[in-house]
Amino acid sequence: MKNNIACLKAAFLSCALAAAVCFSSCSGGPAAVEKTGDAFDAGNGIDSAGQTADADSTGAAADLKEISVDKPEYATGFSIKKYEGGYAELDVTDGREYFVVPEGADVPDGISASKIIIRAPLEKVYVASSSSMCRFIDTGSMDRVAYSGLRQDEWKLAEAAEAMASGQIAYTGKYSAPDYETLLTGGCDLAVENLMILHKPEVIEKLEDLGIPVFIDRASGEEEPLGRTEWIKAYGLLLGKEEEAAAAFDAQKKMYIEAESLPTAGKSVACFYINSQGLVVCPRPDSSMAKMIAAAGGVYLYPEVQTDGSRLSTMKVDMESYMAAAGEADVIIFDGAIDTVSSLADIVGKNAQLKDFKAVQENNVYISGSDAYQNSDDTGTTVHDLYLTINGQEGAEHIRKAE
Repeated sequence: MKNNIACLKAAFLSCALAAAVCFSSCSGGPAAVEKTGDAFDAGNGIDSAGQTADADSTGAAADLKEISVDKPEYATGFSIKKYEGGYAELDVTDGREYFVVPEGADVPDGISASKIIIRAPLEKVYVASSSSMCRFIDTGSMDRVAYSGLRQDEWKLAEAAEAMASGQIAYTGKYSAPDYETLLTGGCDLAVENLMILHKPEVIEKLEDLGIPVFIDRASGEEEPLGRTEWIKAYGLLLGKEEEAAAAFDAQKKMYIEAESLPTAGKSVACFYINSQGLVVCPRPDSSMAKMIAAAGGVYLYPEVQTDGSRLSTMKVDMESYMAAAGEADVIIFDGAIDTVSSLADIVGKNAQLKDFKAVQENNVYISGSDAYQNSDDTGTTVHDLYLTINGQEGAEHIRKAE
């Protein structure tokens, strides 16, 4: 089957590349990706009639015997089913169902039309999601990555930057504008995207037209910090690295739980950055960052503002409102992953009112690392760093004092 797909790709190369530059005018032929059924708006679970697509409750072909259903400990966005013969299924709450076929095996007869077929082993993956590369690193799977959605100088992860410098990984265009020709001619087993791809459904459609399955990482939608980290288990299944994924998750979970149990002084914490409009952007009280600050023993301060119903993890307020709520914070953690600064002077230079904050006057201002977003798996490490920072101790790996 895999050879047949390769032949199909070659046969449609010229028309597929033409279609890549005129999404709106071309409807395309039968999708090369191994998925059947009615038209489906990949990524949001809506079919062509505008109705929510139904998941197949049987999971797979009737002649496959289900061995187990693995529910994550913290994550709510996915579950894993195992079948005899090495087959497996990754069901995601957005309605996308990924069916993993072991190396050398055939797709079972009668497989549900809703399944997206992923054939093991994955050998050439396009990582368009910058928050997903760490999961390949943490499972020892960097040799599976052939294409990147970030350029070499955009990576904060040394392993990714070095792999690009050596030529192991090629820049293949950002998530919204991939180099289809390179992916097609070089061969691509899977495209890994995050939720931003939902703004570009035509990219999902084109990748699948070219026979490239699209996996959408929804970890950022998890409410619990450890739930986000637990998405590494989904990668473990897809990559055949389940033991490595479980070990990486367990290590972060252990650090997280240990930090929660340590004695603290109950210091108050402000966490924010300042955007280009001069507004303060801070985590919502129910955000992952706010929960990690609480797990580290901090008391998170935030302005009481009317919510707009947005599902964003941050809120924007003017400096006067923010100072009224958080001006007396014992510790300030400036988000250096979003707004790059190098010193306390840089931070205060963004708004003169910051010099009146208690933490600025007492020299208790810190800057989180620029690699925080790309190190999305390091939940336990982050909580440990926050504990050290909030309690005035040294040794934090990703947070430094603003001098």
